[in-house]
This record gives sequence, structure tokens and C-alpha cells, in this order.
Amino acid sequence: MQMKAYRYRLYPTKSQVSQMEQTLEICRWAYNATRDLYRISVVQVLSMIAGKAPTPFRAG
Repeated sequence: MQMKAYRYRLYPTKSQVSQMEQTLEICRWAYNATRDLYRISVVQVLSMIAGKAPTPFRAG
């Protein structure tokens, strides 16, 4: 079976470019917020397992 791939080229208007940039910014924000919450929860769980008080998470 032969697989084929197609390439498409987009020529968005300025308005569409702005909308895509805004969408990507929101996605980036949501990803980073979720990642930070996951890191905080991992630190808290590991601290509970070790019997220590959780330490504040430093964003970085």
C-alpha cells in the first residue's frame, strides 16, 4: 500500500493572522498553567510520601 501526503499552503488575511496568533497565545497560556499545576501537585504528593511539609513551587 502506497501512502500519499498532501501539502497545503495558506495565505491568511491580516485579520486571520491576528486571530491565529491570539488562539496560539491562549493555547500557550493554558499549556503553561496546566504544566505548573501538575508540577505543584507532584511536589505535594512527593512531600506527603516523604513526610515533609510541601515547599513553595518556584516558577521558572
